[in-house]
Amino acid sequence: MLSAYPWDQRPDDHPLTVEEVCAALAETDGSIRRAAALLRVGSLVLRKFVDRSARARAVQREMDNCLLDDARGVLRAALDSESHLRNDWAARYVLNSANAKSLGWSPTSASDQASSPSITLIMPPAAWENGETFAAQPKEAAKQIMELVANPSDPPASHDH
Repeated sequence: MLSAYPWDQRPDDHPLTVEEVCAALAETDGSIRRAAALLRVGSLVLRKFVDRSARARAVQREMDNCLLDDARGVLRAALDSESHLRNDWAARYVLNSANAKSLGWSPTSASDQASSPSITLIMPPAAWENGETFAAQPKEAAKQIMELVANPSDPPASHDH
């Protein structure tokens, strides 16, 4: 636990120490912004301190790993859930992951690509009952149908009686 500071902003004559930075990172689950607020410094100041300190970086990395552990626990709970929807979602998530690709389970390493595959539909050309296709341009085809205009490639009809 960090000691209470009597100031709103840390004075220049009280430099940060590795111990208090590591304690603040551990207390805030590795959040630079929240740790900076506890230490009464700007987040940029603390971010630069962490970048220069191997020990502070190690604490932040450990906090990130703890977050991953928690996320794995949630995923495990979804896999073990009595809800078939949660089971299905969790199984798809795992099987579409980059880890599953290395095991041969996933066709792609991008989970979002694998979970929403692209489907291409190829439609046969629309045609009249006699097999003749509509005009190449859809607007022209619609115009022919709406105005009951003969296909321009048809020979002109004879009006002889």
